[in-house]
Amino acid sequence: MTDCHREETEGQNKSLRVVATVDAPSSFTIGGETCGYGYEIMSEYALSTGKELYLSDNYSLSAAMTALDTHHADAVVTLQKSVNDDRYELIPLFTTDYVVLTAKKSLHKYKKAKNGLTDEVVGDAAIMLAAGFNKTSSYGLLLDSLRSAHIYSSSIDIHTLATETMNGKYDLLVCERSQAELMLYMTRGALEKVYEFDEPIAVNVMLRRTESNMTTFTEWFNEFSLSTEYRSLEKAYLRNGIGQRLRSLNRYNRILGGISVWDDLFRKVGNSEGVDWRLLSAIAYEESRFTEYVVSSQGAVGVMQIMPIVARHFGFAVEQLSNTETNIRIATKLINTIEKELRLPPDTPERDCLAIMLAAYNSGIGTIQRIRQQAERDGVDTDSWDTIEKYVVQKGIRQTPAYVRNVIERYEKYKMVINS
Repeated sequence: MTDCHREETEGQNKSLRVVATVDAPSSFTIGGETCGYGYEIMSEYALSTGKELYLSDNYSLSAAMTALDTHHADAVVTLQKSVNDDRYELIPLFTTDYVVLTAKKSLHKYKKAKNGLTDEVVGDAAIMLAAGFNKTSSYGLLLDSLRSAHIYSSSIDIHTLATETMNGKYDLLVCERSQAELMLYMTRGALEKVYEFDEPIAVNVMLRRTESNMTTFTEWFNEFSLSTEYRSLEKAYLRNGIGQRLRSLNRYNRILGGISVWDDLFRKVGNSEGVDWRLLSAIAYEESRFTEYVVSSQGAVGVMQIMPIVARHFGFAVEQLSNTETNIRIATKLINTIEKELRLPPDTPERDCLAIMLAAYNSGIGTIQRIRQQAERDGVDTDSWDTIEKYVVQKGIRQTPAYVRNVIERYEKYKMVINS
């Protein structure tokens, strides 16, 4: 199936383009949604200026500055303390620090670490420094004092490093506080915090002095930092801990770095049937919140809410609907069948193709085809969702327009943050 085309507005007047250096705690993805204290602050700023935020991670400082110079970025989020260049200004957003984690099974080895990391406590431990570790004077002096330890650094993602620490590849993992809290929450007790560094580190926004948005951002942030919205973010991320923020996100079988626990199945089936797995995920979210055992009052079953009559139509036994892979496969076959039966002209805008297909998935292909036939008799465009939607509403099928809108919005969000 062809992706519903998203017309991205990259122009500076329509989007706020922000890049984050590899050391900066800016964002993370869970359940196909982007979160993070820095991300949410910059999202609020983008909203206040009527723009849409586009944030890219893992830039080197030099690459980030080049992006500013070439107007490929409007701002940079970084832990850099100072810049020896008068063209740039650093504006503090918030402070963070570094935390040391270990596997719960190894916690007994480092009980004394709470009083300080010393060579005697750490011994010959394998210590991993997460990507972008900012070796300031105090951090550097402390780590350099651990003469017997084996210290490594890596650009591997924090989730992989945390897993390797849980499995014993590394004894200790040093990472930024929000990363640590994220891993403590996601690993559900398999990791423990053994030490917190004392030195605070500022997370800054870097802007070009010559740009008018520098003054705009400074004035906005000074005002925003006094607002209820800012206090809510500060409470959620800094005072209550990131776990509080995640509890509203880590539901419905959603996972860190992806969309749901069914990602591999969606990819496998989607690739084999020619349907974008992220579209399948967006439909599954709207249908069942990724819950495999749910049965609707009408008898629809599983993550994709397949009716028994549809299963039988495609040659599957009703009992097979409880198998998630089969459930997804039937949904893809239904989607492809709907597209064939709609017979939309090749030049139909992809938004209309997607919306009409989703309407048929939700309310039935027969219903949508009869509406299109009525539209044809009335002499109006049968291939326009705007037209079809009016007829759908007139027939009292009020849930379908909301369904179409919700799935498309979620699909667009997934495409922005999750690779195909």
